[in-house]
Amino acid sequence: MDRRVFLGSSAGLGALSALTGEGTAFASETSAPYQITGHYVPSHAAALKRIGDYAAQHMAVHQLPGMTLALVGPNGLDVRLTFGLSDLDRRIPVRSEQLFHIGSISKSFTAVMIHQLAAEGRLHLDDPVNQHLQGVPLPDGATISLNHLLAHASGLAEDPPIFPDTPDGKLWVGFPPGSAWSYSNLGFELLGRVVEAKDGAPLAACLKRRIFAPLQMTSAKGALFPSDRAQYAIGYAQSDPDADYAPGIPLSPAPFEVFTSGAGCVGANADDMAKWIGWLIGAGRGLGGPLMPDAQAVSFAKPQIAAPGWAFKNAAYGSGLAYVPLDGRMVMQHTGGMLAFHSSIHVDPKAGVGAFASVNSGAGDYRPRLVTAFACAMLRALAEPEAALNPKPAPVSWTAPPKVKLDTTDAEPEFAALAGRYAARGLSFGTVTLVAVKGGLAMTDGTLLEKSPHGYWTVKTSPSLDSPAIERIWFSNPVNGRPQNISFSGERMERIAP
Repeated sequence: MDRRVFLGSSAGLGALSALTGEGTAFASETSAPYQITGHYVPSHAAALKRIGDYAAQHMAVHQLPGMTLALVGPNGLDVRLTFGLSDLDRRIPVRSEQLFHIGSISKSFTAVMIHQLAAEGRLHLDDPVNQHLQGVPLPDGATISLNHLLAHASGLAEDPPIFPDTPDGKLWVGFPPGSAWSYSNLGFELLGRVVEAKDGAPLAACLKRRIFAPLQMTSAKGALFPSDRAQYAIGYAQSDPDADYAPGIPLSPAPFEVFTSGAGCVGANADDMAKWIGWLIGAGRGLGGPLMPDAQAVSFAKPQIAAPGWAFKNAAYGSGLAYVPLDGRMVMQHTGGMLAFHSSIHVDPKAGVGAFASVNSGAGDYRPRLVTAFACAMLRALAEPEAALNPKPAPVSWTAPPKVKLDTTDAEPEFAALAGRYAARGLSFGTVTLVAVKGGLAMTDGTLLEKSPHGYWTVKTSPSLDSPAIERIWFSNPVNGRPQNISFSGERMERIAP
């Protein structure tokens, strides 16, 4: 589950209220839908055109500001495609050297550093987290290993702070570690802190020394700081955060998201990501150089657990990467969603091909995963002509989500006292609206909540959750019988409307 989607379904991100102006409504450029640079041979041209035209369809249908696309394939194919604009107001095109926030694709970088430490004998993947990270209020009675975190099998919730606002001040798990899969950004934040503790340096410095420098990813950043903003494409979000999203909705520049966690701290351009694709291809073939021994690369590039909630069916997960079926073969895949950027990567190590795409918009829940899937399939067809593959792209469309009508009749007074709109201060949380319905509470997207015997509330059913319901909500500080605060999975929020 993407926390921004989960809370954004109840109301827009509160931080975006800082946007100024009325925003820019626009239509994707059609006279010259994309630029292509890099190395390829004439026999690649037709496949590249199909990929470029398909990505241009996504630009037009989803009304995206801009996109950068990196392709790595056979016979030295190393290509960049750029689409649309990096600055809507000044009509500046996207350039391949511009940085984009890659979001959760950063998790594979954090995972690599954990595997490097394992290869150096400084930790074991089965070690309990608290062996290397003292002071974190992990739940009692649950032994969480580094491997559990690497595979999203820890049972930890998705986005609670490391030191949560809970009655006992501790984190919690929704299932015994290792017994199921549930996406957890917190897990990779903890892994990043393990790396920092072992190396005695900030995570950005560890990324530069351990990965960026050896792979000559010369522009990549290991932390998202506003001081580097000029090197990035401008990221956009809805001008009116409370408006129902639809393609073409007015957009405004979003606040620059400061981020240093191992769950999503990397900024990179298409050239950097082409080099990362190249390394992943090697790792998937059991070759770790120059980052780790080959035996460790085999361990890194291995699915560990089924991931039934992933965007692609029949997926598995391990060490910061999903493994998904594509034309009858399991390939590496991941997406990344930030406040103002959405990204995707597909890598087929056996064919020796891969694709990375990122768009400079966080509006809606668009991810360019279908673009990278089709690109990867087309590049495989080039690499394996004997297979006579003819990939068919998925249809490009957008359908408005159904309107949810909550039945508030006969809602009990005890639940009506809890209902209201609550806000947090961080960019990632925004606001959440709770509505009293018969028998309990609901969010405006139809997510139903129920009270547990232990005093907190949990998710009963949800149209947006893609993993086991681990979220917990506590109410506190009542005034005239109405709580003034909630702790939403450990994040303190304040009542702002009845």
